[in-house]
Amino acid sequence: MTPEMIRRLAVCACVAVATLIAALLFKPPLPTSPQSDTYGIVLVEPGDLGLPRLPVTATRVLPFAQQFDWPVSMARQYDYSAPVNLPSGQNLGVYVPFLGADARLYVNNVPAGDADLLNFAGPGTGDRRVLVRIPSHYLKGAFNRVDIVVSSDDRHVGMRYFYLGDFDTLQLDANRMDMWRTVVQRTGLACAVLGLLSSVLAIVLRRRIRLHLALAPVSLLTLAYGAISVPPLWIIVGILSSIVGLLIALGLRHRFESKSGGVFDGLLMAALLSTIAAAMLAFGSILPSGAKWLIGVANLGQLPLLAIGLPLLLGSDVMALRRDLAAARSTAAEQTKIAKSAEEALREEIRSRAVAEERQRFVRDMHDGIGGQMQALLMRLRMRKIAIADVESEVAAGLVDLRLVADSLDHVGTDLAQALATFHTRARQQFDAVGIGLIWNQSGDCSRIILDPRAILNVYRILQEALTNCVRHAHANHVTVTIELPPNAGLLAILFEDDGRGFEATAVSHGRGLGNMAQRAARLGAKFDVISVPGMGGSRIELIVPVQSQESSQV
Repeated sequence: MTPEMIRRLAVCACVAVATLIAALLFKPPLPTSPQSDTYGIVLVEPGDLGLPRLPVTATRVLPFAQQFDWPVSMARQYDYSAPVNLPSGQNLGVYVPFLGADARLYVNNVPAGDADLLNFAGPGTGDRRVLVRIPSHYLKGAFNRVDIVVSSDDRHVGMRYFYLGDFDTLQLDANRMDMWRTVVQRTGLACAVLGLLSSVLAIVLRRRIRLHLALAPVSLLTLAYGAISVPPLWIIVGILSSIVGLLIALGLRHRFESKSGGVFDGLLMAALLSTIAAAMLAFGSILPSGAKWLIGVANLGQLPLLAIGLPLLLGSDVMALRRDLAAARSTAAEQTKIAKSAEEALREEIRSRAVAEERQRFVRDMHDGIGGQMQALLMRLRMRKIAIADVESEVAAGLVDLRLVADSLDHVGTDLAQALATFHTRARQQFDAVGIGLIWNQSGDCSRIILDPRAILNVYRILQEALTNCVRHAHANHVTVTIELPPNAGLLAILFEDDGRGFEATAVSHGRGLGNMAQRAARLGAKFDVISVPGMGGSRIELIVPVQSQESSQV
């Protein structure tokens, strides 16, 4: 056994003993005057209509000590015959603090009073009592009979205590007993409600569900003690269910691993012993002389578990839940951090790929454009097969290509209107340098169009590629660029037309220039068409891009 287990067992034993001692100290306040001689009391079967009869005429007679052998469903008559000869005017009364069913008191076969219905029916106490003043004229000489006829004893209470004496004194004793009942009832109800709320909250929080379900019968049983309308059979079922539930809870006690685990174990053990005491009283197996201390334990021993143990358990569950939530928040924050890092890495990867694509395009443009021109010029110069005028023309064309490549590296921004304005300025400069006239037609407000930066870049690159092809190959005199944005159409139409020599579109459909334009159009989800026939008056490039305006995005 580990030191921790020894410490826990020691705490458990101390708490259990302290709880039971407290219950013993708050035992029922029975009268201080001595109890009447119960050896003179016998049990007989009442006569017809529940009237008392003489014991000598009864077919079944039991001594008082064997009262629990009497069938609980049968009526019974407690017969007390003793010398009762008090001076005239003295108060004589009978007090029976605990009864479990309707009862009537007879003095010398004359009805003297009925049992009072109370608001509490704990183990061994029943829900009725007898407190009756006996008028002096009911007495006859030196020998009198006092009979109490009880309809049944379904609660297994019997008549453990019987007092015959001064009525005023007995009334004070009864008032003290009523106060004890009230305190036990209200305390029990408060503890039961607190225990049930603790269990319900724990079940809602999904913490130790089996343990709280096992302890629920204890709370319900304590509630039933304060409800006099609960049938006795239900009380017995509740007692047995509570014993089973407490045994299960003791088997699950290792789930409560904290510094307060020993305290909770001790409260469980005290509640189990208390419920066992209630079972002993319910089945009437304890003699009247040994029931006084047992009644206190049976009624009070389970209350600390409900008032302290279950809230303590709930508090531990709430603290564990807070730790779990803190751990979950920490994990979520870590996951968010990882996700942000992954997102940033992905963005960096996208940027890297975009840079790589632009580098590859730049290399292709340099190789296919100015590189090829310079290589061809060098070969012709080495072979002395080129005139000075042709050299000047080739160098000028190379400079045009170099400017086009340099312009393609410009940042176009994140606004389509800005990108089109940048292209307009660059295109006019390039066309003016080679003597090509530019006609720019733009209708509609492009600043209302919503496009992500990559889409804007693709539109810009398609226009750049069209400009480059025109300058290099078209031999055009005029170029017309038309930008149309029909209202509420959701489409952006771009037309690029020249009056050059044209080309066979199908023959060059797989070239790098037109191929790059087609790929970029596909990324945009756009329609891309090239219309050109050699010798038929130039070329026409159509790009129709699906877009969204700011007005439509707000609807």
